[in-house]
Parts: sequence; structure tokens; C-alpha cells
Amino acid sequence: MNTAHSSCSQVLVRAGIGARKKMLAGFSLVELLVVVAIIMVIYALATPAVTSIVLSFRLNSAADSIVNTLGFARHSSIAQNCTVEVRFYRFALAGMPGEQSSNPATGKVRAIQAFEYNSSGIAVPLMKVQMLPTGIIFDSGSALSPLLAGSQQQTYAATSQVSLPEAGMNYTYGTYQIRPSGITQVGLSSGTFTTLPTGLSCITLHKLTDGDALSRPPSNYVTIQVDPISATPQSYKP
Repeated sequence: MNTAHSSCSQVLVRAGIGARKKMLAGFSLVELLVVVAIIMVIYALATPAVTSIVLSFRLNSAADSIVNTLGFARHSSIAQNCTVEVRFYRFALAGMPGEQSSNPATGKVRAIQAFEYNSSGIAVPLMKVQMLPTGIIFDSGSALSPLLAGSQQQTYAATSQVSLPEAGMNYTYGTYQIRPSGITQVGLSSGTFTTLPTGLSCITLHKLTDGDALSRPPSNYVTIQVDPISATPQSYKP
């Protein structure tokens, strides 16, 4: 009886030791590789979706900020009874594919700033340069942004009074002006300003990955229209 009990105890002890050894052994290499493969697949599938969501948030946030900036420019012109100029800066970023930081023509329209003209006719910054979020640009083509790219509109070279954070003096800009009456005018290549036609008073923001100077809107964009009579900005989203 004792012998049988002892044998049974030994079997149970050996079984327990074996179970503990198996538990201590952990996962096999094959199991680990399977888990890593699953994680990589999930990451590959989720990354584009997450990136798209982040860029969409940036686009909407940038559009709201630009509308507020244009509204501030309008209010400043009326309140201070002076001409306010809104400038849209084009510049290239170092390390960005296809762009040369020394050549603004290879870059994108990525920033905005408002100025007021004092009694001496000198443009004085009303605000700091407002950069668009990474991955978001103003379309520079006449189809989506006629406010920037009218066939007779003037593109100005960098001025000594403004040095951009990521471009220094390597930039160009397009502009429109707001009169105290609210009338919105755009600079022409002749050096004069003319009132904007209603259909040519808009500018469009979209993702950098969509390209530039597009002939039609991408799937996700925001168009901002400036009323040529009152200078009131309003955004339109798909």
C-alpha cells in the first residue's frame, strides 16, 4: 500500500515538474515569429488610415485658422481705417523631394501673414508669419486658387522686412489688399490693384501628397472664399 502510494506521489511530482518546465520554457521561436508577423500586418494596415486621419485633422484645423486670420485682417482694416495686405508665401523646404531650398519656384505656398499700411505708406506686420501644418499646402493653380494665380496677377520677391522661419529670404509671395470700405483688391503685374471678381476670390487648401496646381479638387480639401465687396472669408468643405 505504501509502495503504491509512493509511486503515485512520484508520478505526480514528475508531472508537476514537467508542467513547471513547460511553463518556464515560454514561447517557441515559431510562435514568436507568428506574433511579430501579425503585429507587422496590423501596423501596415493601420498606418495609412491613421496618417490620413491626422492629415485630415490638420487640414481642417489649418482652414479654420486661416479663416480667423483673414477675418482679423478685415477687422483691422475697418477698425484702424487703413489698407491691410494679406501675403501668401511660397518657399521650398530642404530635404523635401523635388524642392530646392534656394529656389522658391520649386516650393509650395505654405504660409500667410497680414500687414497694415501706415500713414507713410509703409507695410507693417500685423502678426507673425503663420505656417501651415506639415503636409498641408495652399494649391497654387488658377483652377483651385484663382486668388493666388490669376493670369495677370503679380508675384512679388522677398522683402527685407520679413525673413521666414524655414526659408529665410528665399521666398516669393502673392497678395491681396483690403480697403477700409471692405473692398478687396489684388495686385496686377502692371503694379496696380484691381477689385477681385466674385468667381476669382477663393483659395484652396489640401494635402501635399495630392500634388499642386490641380485641375480639380482632391477627395479632401477646404476652399476659402473672400467676398470681394466686404472681404468676409467663408470656408467650404466637401
